[in-house]
Amino acid sequence: MNSALGRDFPNDAASWDARLRAADCSQGERSAFKAWRQASPHNQREYDRLQTLLKDLRASRNTPQIRSIREWAVESSKDKPARLLRRRHKLWAAAAGIVALLAASPWLLEVIPEKLIRQSGWESGVFMTAIGERSTISLHDDSTLVLNTNTQLSLDFSGKERRLALIRGQAVFNAASDAERPFVVVAGNQRIVAVGTVFDVRFEGVEVSVTLVEGVLDVAPVADTASGATPVVRLLAGYRLTANAQDAAIPPVIESVDTERATSWQTGRIFFNDTPLSEAIEEMNRYSTLEIALDDESLGEIRINGSFRSGRQINFVNALEAYFPLVAIHLGANLIVLRAN
Repeated sequence: MNSALGRDFPNDAASWDARLRAADCSQGERSAFKAWRQASPHNQREYDRLQTLLKDLRASRNTPQIRSIREWAVESSKDKPARLLRRRHKLWAAAAGIVALLAASPWLLEVIPEKLIRQSGWESGVFMTAIGERSTISLHDDSTLVLNTNTQLSLDFSGKERRLALIRGQAVFNAASDAERPFVVVAGNQRIVAVGTVFDVRFEGVEVSVTLVEGVLDVAPVADTASGATPVVRLLAGYRLTANAQDAAIPPVIESVDTERATSWQTGRIFFNDTPLSEAIEEMNRYSTLEIALDDESLGEIRINGSFRSGRQINFVNALEAYFPLVAIHLGANLIVLRAN
């Protein structure tokens, strides 16, 4: 805030816009605004950008999303007219930022109240994890996401559905119930629809796997959901659907699974049950830049059982050497080769 005429005045474009629109805005404040706007090219540019955003908002002010934001802002101002009138205009400016290319004006994010975003249901973003990293994300609709290693996910809650896209990797989705706005995850060529559900989706290579922990899911190829040409698969808790991510004509495979073990990666554990060593190594390598490889492909047929900590490559290799006729050869800092002993 800057000080002039014995009182404090705004020092940013959004606050000035709100003040100028207030019914009790004085002539002194208008003079102070004029002085602020002429004080620097930056101030004039930012104020003009805001007015452009507001103009775009007026062009789309009758959309359902904006009507709901406007109605909430009006309701919020009824109990304290004088002070909250200014607040209502700030909310209106924030709504403009949401509608009119917010990405082009990131400075406006600073004046958008979190409650407004939560109430309106608008949310978007891209989330990523590095190799060996896990991340828990809380969304404004009270849903939560847990991202596994080397995962990229985008979300867009600006329309009639809460839409997420798993670009690569794996995540557990705990979808908050909202019958009017379904929770939709797209992975590869599969579209997964939930209302209030907990489920795991993994998308790597040419396969998409969906494991339902609780609730009910509908899964169908993306290209066929609109036409209804392919029946939607209703998945029940305790089952996993595995589909080809490139060829929707290949029927998906559905099998029962131990959901606790299937989602144990959230606690850093990996379970193997009569798993070929080649598959176990591939799974362990997901969580570390220290890669394990086999000197002879035939060694990949060895079956292993047990629970291992993700990212602990040395511990895993030590266990293999202790139980099988294998020896580990360390080649540099990022490669361990297993060969027959």
